[in-house]
Amino acid sequence: AFCQLTYAAATLDFGLMLDAVDTMGMKMKREDVGEDMQGTRFLLRDMAPRKIARKRIKAKRKNDVKLFKSRKKGERLPMSSKGYPGELFFFFRTNELLHGLGSKLEIEMPYLDVLKPYAEQGLGDLYERQDEAVTEPTIKELSEGNPKLESEIEGVINELDREGHVSGVQVCVIDQSGKIVADKAMGNMGGLKRNVPMRTNSLVLGFSCTKGIVATMAHMMVEEDYLSYDEPICERAWPAFCPGEGIPEELKLAFPEETTIDEQWEWKRSITLRHILTHTAGLSMSLPMKFTIKSMSSCEECCKAYEYDSNAPGQTLLPKTKPGDECSYHFMSFGWLVAGTLVGAYKNRSGDQSITFEEVYNAILAPKLLNQTIASGFRPCGGGGFHPLGHKG
Repeated sequence: AFCQLTYAAATLDFGLMLDAVDTMGMKMKREDVGEDMQGTRFLLRDMAPRKIARKRIKAKRKNDVKLFKSRKKGERLPMSSKGYPGELFFFFRTNELLHGLGSKLEIEMPYLDVLKPYAEQGLGDLYERQDEAVTEPTIKELSEGNPKLESEIEGVINELDREGHVSGVQVCVIDQSGKIVADKAMGNMGGLKRNVPMRTNSLVLGFSCTKGIVATMAHMMVEEDYLSYDEPICERAWPAFCPGEGIPEELKLAFPEETTIDEQWEWKRSITLRHILTHTAGLSMSLPMKFTIKSMSSCEECCKAYEYDSNAPGQTLLPKTKPGDECSYHFMSFGWLVAGTLVGAYKNRSGDQSITFEEVYNAILAPKLLNQTIASGFRPCGGGGFHPLGHKG
């Protein structure tokens, strides 16, 4: 359980975070995995000298008190008070003692980076024992393929492997008639399943593969004059993202100790589609404040979290750096920022204010896809397909 908790915090794996809670036998009174992630990452925060450490703790306590007061009496604690195992308290107390010692000795140390390899090793050993009992299904040959193409693909994969760029690879090529002409796999499943061989029928979590899809949609919509790369998105495409030129007074009151709040507001107003597509918007670590598995499944709800809400100014997400200055991978915010921008631009032309991102996708990009691509289950907004490639083994 501690391995799951630590590795989830190190890799921002929200699903594994919930698994850790389940493994510990804890009963959740409310489900807010985003807040749980923030809390765990704070517990496993970088070790820092006394002055910096005190400032971090003070800010965290202030935020915790605010959240505590905003909740109903029965929802103030995330878990049932009888659900916490004694070992967890021991773990947390030992953790804080180590932080206190590090602060007293003026030590700076990336604490989570130190713990991560041990958590990964523990989970890897566990999964290896579990996988020993798993029998791999027989892989069905769907076509004779193109030996020359497969050989070339294998050469590229081998080169990537020698250079240490990949753990495991799947490559499948389908021609315009729907025939599979190449289907190669090698390596392993990587991460916690690095002992499991990668096969052509192995299921791989897609996640960021869809970044290329929304980026393609963005380029198509720029080409069709829905919007431009360099106009601030709050001007026409997405006004609610950062409305009004001057910073709202209620926002200043919500962050009284933030000396750069005015500057951050202006930064947000300057964010363009180009900044988002190049991961330079300054919102790489900005996630919705009220983040649950249910809300995460709704593109519209997550997009809304990046808008300014005068009724909840304390939940405003602001860039940490000036847009364009620093490239930092927007691992989760990218899709929602692009989607919010594209939906807004589409609404301006169509006049339909209730349209969803999936409807925009179906109108702009889906008509350009091959029937075979759609049949294989290529639906970034969810769903499946009926192509045999998706049901091998």
